[in-house]
Amino acid sequence: MTSPKLPDYYEIEGLLASHHSLATPSQLDGVLCGLLCSGMPFENQDWVLLVMDYLRIDASENMVQVVLKALYQRSAERLAAQDFSFCLLAPGDEEPLAMRTQELGHWCEGFIAGDLLGKDDKRAEPTALIKEFMQDMHDIAGVEFDADEVSEEELEKAYHELVEFVRVGVQNVFSEQSKIDIHPDNPQELH
Repeated sequence: MTSPKLPDYYEIEGLLASHHSLATPSQLDGVLCGLLCSGMPFENQDWVLLVMDYLRIDASENMVQVVLKALYQRSAERLAAQDFSFCLLAPGDEEPLAMRTQELGHWCEGFIAGDLLGKDDKRAEPTALIKEFMQDMHDIAGVEFDADEVSEEELEKAYHELVEFVRVGVQNVFSEQSKIDIHPDNPQELH
């Protein structure tokens, strides 16, 4: 039996807008990945309430909870797989570069917020590399490309390099800090 199709960027955008949330789909995905990478024990179900509060959506909205849990599950599985299947939730390449860059910034903002939401007193001090990566994420959150200075092709290349940097960095943070252990030959259901 196949699992239900997850909503795409635009469907999540509609869901968030219908609940008057100012968060973007990329920002939401960043928050979920930040929580996963924070080292928060996975058994702790408080993450759903933390994210609903962050989104400013009533915690009783079951449809939003279903989507959150599905996205969380998918991200956890992809991060844990270590097969490079992890990717950021972002608008498609058909969208203007300015929008995609802005959404990459929102994703990074969300990741930082998720990392902070998942932080607790028992969490080990992050390594120097993780601290540096988190600073890079902060810097990327404010990045803007100036189309007057370089060609569109160079801007596209720079954008894709930033996305790849974030993607690989997040996988590294996950492998160093996360307490989630999923083995492909013995998968466990994430909640």
